[in-house]
Amino acid sequence: RISFLSPTAIFENMYRNMRSARRRYAKQPLALVGAALTHILFNVCLQTAVATVSTTCNDDLTCGAYDLDELLSMEVTDSFGWTRAVLTHLISQVTTQSRTIDRLQKEKVELQYYVYNMQANMTAVSALNSELEARVINLESTVTSLSSTSSSTDTRRRRRRSSTAYDGTLESRVKIIEDALEITDDKITVTRDFSVYNANLFVGTHWNTPTGGNLVVGWGHKYSEAKNSIVGGHSNTISGYAVSVLGGLYNEATGKYSCVSGGYQNTATGQYSSVSGGRGNEAVGDQSSILGGWGCTTNGLVSTVVGGWRSVSEGQGASVVTGADNIAYGGYSVVLGGRGNNASGSRATIGGGYNGQATGSLATVLGGEKGVASGQRATVTGGSSLTASGNWATGLGGSNNEAYGQYSSISGGFNGNASGSASSVSGGRSNTASNIGASVSGGIGNLASAQGSSVTGGQSNNATVQGSTVCGGMENVAKGGVATVAGGYMNIASGYKSYVGGGYKSNATGGAASVIASGNSLVSGTYSAIVGGWDITQSGYKKTTIAGLNG
Repeated sequence: RISFLSPTAIFENMYRNMRSARRRYAKQPLALVGAALTHILFNVCLQTAVATVSTTCNDDLTCGAYDLDELLSMEVTDSFGWTRAVLTHLISQVTTQSRTIDRLQKEKVELQYYVYNMQANMTAVSALNSELEARVINLESTVTSLSSTSSSTDTRRRRRRSSTAYDGTLESRVKIIEDALEITDDKITVTRDFSVYNANLFVGTHWNTPTGGNLVVGWGHKYSEAKNSIVGGHSNTISGYAVSVLGGLYNEATGKYSCVSGGYQNTATGQYSSVSGGRGNEAVGDQSSILGGWGCTTNGLVSTVVGGWRSVSEGQGASVVTGADNIAYGGYSVVLGGRGNNASGSRATIGGGYNGQATGSLATVLGGEKGVASGQRATVTGGSSLTASGNWATGLGGSNNEAYGQYSSISGGFNGNASGSASSVSGGRSNTASNIGASVSGGIGNLASAQGSSVTGGQSNNATVQGSTVCGGMENVAKGGVATVAGGYMNIASGYKSYVGGGYKSNATGGAASVIASGNSLVSGTYSAIVGGWDITQSGYKKTTIAGLNG
């Protein structure tokens, strides 16, 4: 193993090697001098390397299979080769250990970095802890000070109340009054209960005084711009003449003679306006009022909102009673409950429902969904997407129905259309009454297009001439004046006052002609008739064919 060599050992080692070299190179002086210099240089380099390795590797370096002493005592014939081998081996070992040292130094730096961060965190925590302790100490001192002040005040008040006994004398009276009052430069504070019995308490100011004369109850109020007004509750605002906020929080009365009687974040800005409770309500119009609710607004003169949510009374004298997102826009219009309703017509009314619109004057929507009463005095009751656009038109239930004509009406059904004046559609689907007094009662796809025409049930039936009628059946046509088709399939009554009663593909073309329960038959004679049978033709005057018999 490598160890430090003292100077004596170095010279002894050199001496032994020199003696050996002198015997070998006795007859070669120059070779002897070279060997001596080589040994001197080798020992110096070797000691330097040994010192470095020994210091950094804790004396635990092994030179191959030999100890250093064994290498130094070996008898070699080639001094330079031997020296180079030893140095090469030592340099290899030193390089390996140097890499290990580098790795350990990097780990040391990383550990130092972590230690530094931990110390910084500990310092920050310690500083925060010190700050919290200081705050706690300040809070404790503040609490102690407040407790002391409160105790002192209570003691002083108790002394004032008990120090002077009332004995009826003027001096005791004056003393009691002095004890009950705390006087400063800007106010007098009464520290005892104050009662007025069989008398009045007057608070006010002269007309010429811009502000003052207010009765203030509670804390956090703003009243510097008010005159002869009242404010109570907490953090409320009064401004103007003879206004009042009687309680609640964050309320504001600024209109002349306005009043807010409680609630939260309510505002009365119109003259003579009032808000009675609720939250976030605004009475803007003069003489308007809001009774409860949340987020409601009255903009119109003498308008009113009673409860509800986000409702608006916009028109003069308009009213909204409960519901949500309702608007009474027309003058003296009314919305009673529901949601998303709009009464924009003058004196229009909406009673409940969803997204109803009463846009015509004196129009009415009662319940339902998306009902529209746009005609004057039109009415929509219930249903869905029901429209009454004609004046005095009426829609009663159903879905997607339209009463366009004046005085027209739709009662139930789906996709019905009453476009004629005084026309009517009663139930069914996709039925149309398009002329004056026309009517369709039930069925599917029926059309009464002539004045006074009617279709009663069935499917795809048409009454196309004045006074014509189709009663049931399918694809029947009454196109003669006052003609009638009573059931059947694909029958036609085209003659004046003609009649087809059931059957199939029969046609009554003659005046007052009739076909009853026949198939593919034709009667063209006036007052003629066919009863029963198939593929019969009757063209005579006042002739009748019955089930294949000639008559």
